[in-house]
Amino acid sequence: MLKNAQKPASLSRRVHSPVTVTPTLAPRSRKTPPPLTFARYSLAKATRPDQNEDRILSLPRTSLGAVFDGVGGEDGYIGSLVASQTVRSHWKKVLSVRQVSTNDEENDASNIDLLLLLEYVILQAHHRLCAESTRRTKEDGTPLRPCTTIALAAIDYQPSSSECRLLCAHVGDSRIYLLKANGDFHRLTDDDGFFSLLVAREMLTLEDAWRIDQASDASQLSQLERAYFERRNGITQALGDQVEPVVHLAELTFEPGDRALLCTDGVHDNLTDIEIAAIMRSSARTTAAKKLVQHALEFSLQEHQGVLRAKQDDISALVISRNY
Repeated sequence: MLKNAQKPASLSRRVHSPVTVTPTLAPRSRKTPPPLTFARYSLAKATRPDQNEDRILSLPRTSLGAVFDGVGGEDGYIGSLVASQTVRSHWKKVLSVRQVSTNDEENDASNIDLLLLLEYVILQAHHRLCAESTRRTKEDGTPLRPCTTIALAAIDYQPSSSECRLLCAHVGDSRIYLLKANGDFHRLTDDDGFFSLLVAREMLTLEDAWRIDQASDASQLSQLERAYFERRNGITQALGDQVEPVVHLAELTFEPGDRALLCTDGVHDNLTDIEIAAIMRSSARTTAAKKLVQHALEFSLQEHQGVLRAKQDDISALVISRNY
């Protein structure tokens, strides 16, 4: 069912400082510089700066990062909060199982499919949200329906070979991007959103869907395309929804100098992919998340001036960099 992601309330405005650590999935000597840097930043919607329905999960010591964007007011606040807590706790269990397998001579830890484990962790968060909806009601007696998007990345670093994998999983329209060390920029996720629905129904081609989504001025769109653009925030699945979501999974090499960006739609609704790439390329790994959020916020404030892309929202970004 198509859900329009209205954004209500949540956490207080936060400024997050970058963290550089060696992940426990890849233990190294204390004297060795850390291979990964995690930097995060989040701001609440300008019209309600003391409340933020987005949530960032940054676990640099265990090589996991995620962003959540709650769907629908009080429900969304609870959705992103509960989902992040559930992912954190189940990721710890995954690491415990993996460590046991690593120490067991009869088992090969490399045979453990981390992508499937990430899918398991995310579905556990979905089931927890569904359970919350059956046992909670709002003050007016209506059922609670806590839902959230998720974009999650885990880094699997093997110090013995220096091999490093970026494992991605997502549901909804929070996105993951990859900036390569050579400057190439790629979007790694496809939104579970209105444009994907139109493409699946063959009402739009992939190329036209991307062009409309990336428009920066109304003159670039026909009347029908403008109507499509105005509905780009509709999402087709989320954690906690009545139908169990399909978790999208991907795996690729994460090379020295590469950076992964996880962000909510407060970033990519206000900024085009080209603008996101430019900010990423010109920013230090420790400041890229903050600069992206600040640029998106500045642009969002032009919403009432009729600027096409400007949309006030909670805005969150997490940048994971491989240092060597």
